[in-house]
Amino acid sequence: KGEGSGKSDRIYKNSMMVLDILANNNWERPVYFAVTVSPENFLNLTPYFQMDGLAYRFVPIETPDTQYGETGRIDADKLYDKMMNQFRWGNISDPKVYLDETNLRLLTHFRSNFSRLAGALNLEGKKDSAVQVLDRAFESIPVYQLSLNYMDVSFVEQYYNAGAFDKGNELAEKIFSASREELNYYLSFPKKLQSSLERELRIRMYTIDSLSRLAKAYEQTELSEKMETQIKEAFPHLLME
Repeated sequence: KGEGSGKSDRIYKNSMMVLDILANNNWERPVYFAVTVSPENFLNLTPYFQMDGLAYRFVPIETPDTQYGETGRIDADKLYDKMMNQFRWGNISDPKVYLDETNLRLLTHFRSNFSRLAGALNLEGKKDSAVQVLDRAFESIPVYQLSLNYMDVSFVEQYYNAGAFDKGNELAEKIFSASREELNYYLSFPKKLQSSLERELRIRMYTIDSLSRLAKAYEQTELSEKMETQIKEAFPHLLME
């Protein structure tokens, strides 16, 4: 058999093993899927996932994916206790600790979970708790260890939803500034090399545009106008429709 056939066999065998566990478990013990594995391992079970922080728990509750493509429901109170009281983040916040590429990718997922939790708390009207969660995200996984990126735009929105506009605006300006600097860097390359950087260019421009639109949507007029002016001045040929 070829390599592709061998992979298919492994996926099939793993799928059958998982389905056998689910069929015979009878809800006596929790079954979890790691948040970092390939979606092909989820066996189309994501509508029955509950995001518990570092893993998805299989539960008898159907929850469609959100409009942002986020997977799983959230039990806000339980997840709040786990992420704020139970989880230990080791020495991530120690600037002397080196984090390699793999660790940084994992931390991107973990930081975004704080934003998802804050969103669930905001929906339940627990705005003070939501702000605490958002603040803890950058205390546990600080910017000097994991740079701001497009995924952190969701934190701005959740600060706004919680009524913490000053904190949201401060974070928005930091993300905007970082994205603008990175975009300028990529644009400094010769034209013949920029085609290989197209994805990075699009991500930075999308981030900048999203922040401007978000500030405008939440009536942060001064910030929105400031961003729009800087975009027009610095990147007139890259403006998004």
